[in-house]
Amino acid sequence: MLKLNHPEQKGTKYDTSTWERYGKFSVVPEGMYPLTAVNYVIVGESVSIGDDAAIGARAAIGDGVYIDSHAAIGDDVCIGDNATIGGYATIGDFVTIGRETTIGDFATIGHFATIGRETTIGYHAIVGTRATIDDCAVIGRSVRIGDFATIGDWAIYIADIGHADGYRKTLCDLDGIAYIGAGCRWFCLQDALNHWSNHQEDRRATMALMQSAKALADLHGLKYK
Repeated sequence: MLKLNHPEQKGTKYDTSTWERYGKFSVVPEGMYPLTAVNYVIVGESVSIGDDAAIGARAAIGDGVYIDSHAAIGDDVCIGDNATIGGYATIGDFVTIGRETTIGDFATIGHFATIGRETTIGYHAIVGTRATIDDCAVIGRSVRIGDFATIGDWAIYIADIGHADGYRKTLCDLDGIAYIGAGCRWFCLQDALNHWSNHQEDRRATMALMQSAKALADLHGLKYK
């Protein structure tokens, strides 16, 4: 990994104008301590990287990105323009982070996760492996999102209600309506109840989780549809 802890690099805002170009990006020079020939990183313009941050091989960092001190960025990560990665945050390998998204201090993003644009991941939150969080969603402080979870656009996360019948189920608030994410499905609670209660396969385990979803929706004053 490229560890940015050389005295000449601490807290530096990098001038990439003289670096080799790769499309719209610049390639971090091979001589930048302790970069090797195979551990390249491509960096956009006006990128700021804090003390002792670490960036994995083949990462692509967009224009205006801010990576705070001691953050760890994995291999093959793609970070969109003007995103912010908080101090001591850990970003797993093959993660995609959308533009203008904020990852809070000490947050952890699992391998292969996808985070949309203009999304907020709170302080010390954990997002599981291959989870998908769509655009403009809000994940609160110290929340844990399970592996393979789905959170839709503009949603405010409420709870991970468990895994059943092959898919993890999440409950979210979307404009005062309870929404369920499960695999590729993202629908209001009432539609979820209708779908699984009339399913051709046995979905009793999923319907048991939906009872918890109903109780939590009622607790938060959310409508089912």
